[in-house]
Amino acid sequence: MLGDGRPGIVSAVVITSLLFGMIHLEQGVVGVALTTMDAVVFCALRLKFADNLWPAIMAHGFSNTIGMVAVFFVGPIDGLW
Repeated sequence: MLGDGRPGIVSAVVITSLLFGMIHLEQGVVGVALTTMDAVVFCALRLKFADNLWPAIMAHGFSNTIGMVAVFFVGPIDGLW
């Protein structure tokens, strides 16, 4: 709708990141905020490596792995799970 320029890209990043964060409502407000920020990073990786989605996929997997290791060693973190 807004084209390929900066307004279109910024609005697409903001909207998709917010939607991605809202999918994680079970993690509470802090979890949604952190997941939304993660999504912005994933979008930035996608934009930097325009022909390759794998950097964003790997970053998402790395983020999930760090979270699972933290839960294993520390237990659920209040506000995240």
